[in-house]
Amino acid sequence: MSFSARQAAVVAGALIIPILSGCGGSRHTTASAVVVIGRGRTLAGTAYVASASRGEGTSEQALTAGGGVHWFGTTEKQAPHAENPACPISVSVTTRGGSGDGGCLDRSGSQANPSVTCQGGQLTVTSTTLQRTQSVRLALSDGVEVTTAALRVPAPLGPSAGFYYQVLPGPTPIPVSLTELAGGKILRVVMLPAVVECTKEPLKFLPGGVRTLARGRSLGGSDFSISGERYRFLGHVYFDLAAEVVERGSGEGGGGGSFSPQRSPGVFAWNTEQGCLANSHIGWSIVYGLLRGHGEEVYVRAGRQTHLLRSTAIPAVFHAGGRLAYIVLSRQPERVLVKAFNGRTVLDEATGLPASQDCSPGVSSAAMSVGR
Repeated sequence: MSFSARQAAVVAGALIIPILSGCGGSRHTTASAVVVIGRGRTLAGTAYVASASRGEGTSEQALTAGGGVHWFGTTEKQAPHAENPACPISVSVTTRGGSGDGGCLDRSGSQANPSVTCQGGQLTVTSTTLQRTQSVRLALSDGVEVTTAALRVPAPLGPSAGFYYQVLPGPTPIPVSLTELAGGKILRVVMLPAVVECTKEPLKFLPGGVRTLARGRSLGGSDFSISGERYRFLGHVYFDLAAEVVERGSGEGGGGGSFSPQRSPGVFAWNTEQGCLANSHIGWSIVYGLLRGHGEEVYVRAGRQTHLLRSTAIPAVFHAGGRLAYIVLSRQPERVLVKAFNGRTVLDEATGLPASQDCSPGVSSAAMSVGR
């Protein structure tokens, strides 16, 4: 995500507190100890406590901050396990309200992996710093710079990358970059993702808002509907399609979900929803999506049968760039196909779903599969 920030001031000791070996409580640190390495107040006025410990390699131990979790200096495929060297140090930052950030630091910090997130109208900036980094200068879009000391891990825990943490009020100015310094010299400059319109309610529906595009009766006496949603979020405009199944007489949803067709730029951006109706123990599947172009038709293959999807226009206010195509089935679809007006197949994708689903009595469930 992206994020913004409103206020900036040089606050000594805020956010990133230097921890040197032999200072304060770190003098007698043991390998398994959790050491408080900093206390302070962010630019948003939030009090926080930062701590570090020898990483055990489990994601649960990075959740101690009670908030978002990032694996600093690693990738998802490197998510640490027991005694995995990808997680030598666990760091957590907890705020007075109980929220915060947790993460896993590597030894070198060669990959900064910067992050800017927006929550409750505030921007949280985090990044991994190099071992040699002594201070970090945050540059804001209004030209103001905020320099704080780098959070450094005590020597008894072993050599490790450092960590940067800051919280700013949104929506402007937005954070632009981090400059890591040592002895007055620049070690590296890390560009931050641009995040705008970070307010307490960043999601705003646009004209058209939420509108039902199709509805009908599915199997087992349940009702289904497919709706369009157009909204603005953090400076970007999105169009989503959402499907829902409701069991008649129960008032309960049998399942559903939504997706953004923009993520799939092909001729047919599709999604499927599957589930079981608790009252009738009948399985259902909905295939729906945005059909771009002219003259194409969409089919799904389920077992030995091929079904043509219905299509309907999407109101111009949504700026969708295509038509809605959809179908409700009693079994799992196996393939999605699009044929041009001359019969040529222009798309053929597997759904990745099993041929059938087990709807045991009393079970109500839902699942989803998204096309490329």
